[in-house]
Amino acid sequence: THGFGDVWLNQGVGDTETFLRVFRERIFDGYKQNIRASINVSTRARFYSAVRSEHKYQPYLDIVIPQAHRVALSRLILSSHSLCVETGRWARPIMPLERRYCNFCQHKLEDEYHVLFECCENKLLRDRFLPPYYAKRPSMFKCAQMLNSSSKQTMKSVAKYVYMIFDRRQTLMMPS
Repeated sequence: THGFGDVWLNQGVGDTETFLRVFRERIFDGYKQNIRASINVSTRARFYSAVRSEHKYQPYLDIVIPQAHRVALSRLILSSHSLCVETGRWARPIMPLERRYCNFCQHKLEDEYHVLFECCENKLLRDRFLPPYYAKRPSMFKCAQMLNSSSKQTMKSVAKYVYMIFDRRQTLMMPS
């Protein structure tokens, strides 16, 4: 399965160190391809696959100091949150994706992009925390660029923004 049929046929590997290095690389590359394939076909990883081109350790994990902000940003990226795009899949009967609307914006799908860039309820927070380059004329390209930024200040602001969104949402959605 890893392309080393000749090893079996020849009953030997030749240079053992070279063989082991190449074999490890092939196993690792196969693993990365399998992970990427599963992410690409998963309906649960739609946002992740749109904003992450590589499955690797992300620098924001070291940049964003308050744990609550780091957790909020991670939850957004990994779709481990309570936005309707996710909660609708657990409703019974399952709510169709196209009907998982935002509670604040009529007939708008409440997904990660909407909450970050479009939701009317988050406008003041967006103006306060997002750099104007990303907030003005947003696009999925800019969203991915923002969430992969190497700028410490950008990542800290974005993480705080996401934390504030989730915190505010939770407060507004609490039953009275």
